Amino acid sequence: MRMWTLGLLIALMTTCGGETDGASSTSDVTSAADTQPAAKDQCQGADDMAWLKSDQASGQSGRDLAREAAGDCGLGCLNHPAPDQCAIKCMLQDKGVVLSNGCAGCYGGIVLCSIANCLPKCIDDAQAQVCKDCQEDKGCNDIFYDCTGPLD
Repeated sequence: MRMWTLGLLIALMTTCGGETDGASSTSDVTSAADTQPAAKDQCQGADDMAWLKSDQASGQSGRDLAREAAGDCGLGCLNHPAPDQCAIKCMLQDKGVVLSNGCAGCYGGIVLCSIANCLPKCIDDAQAQVCKDCQEDKGCNDIFYDCTGPLD
């Protein structure tokens, strides 16, 4: 996990090194709405729900595998011109996630929201309570669950 977060920090520093259009920035904060997927209830289909609740060969639940894949793919797609589409493609084609495009997009969305709003609190440990509190405070969890619909 520490190697993943170190890689994330390096990628973000190279990605966010400065303005490329000569304009000055008035704020470095991205609102949760800026990273919010527009669709709702994207994981409510029978196939998505069955896969999310299933046990995978790795010993993880589908839900846990999707979260892990979203983190890995989000990191790998930071420099891509369309990081959300890149992350969805990565999750579905490279990481063994078997979800609809819409549902996979919800997982990518929480990662992007967390990177944009909670990086200093999540960089050492994405599972730390301080990181989870930030995700809650910045609306990342609400965005995720609005997008997925109820997962229980």
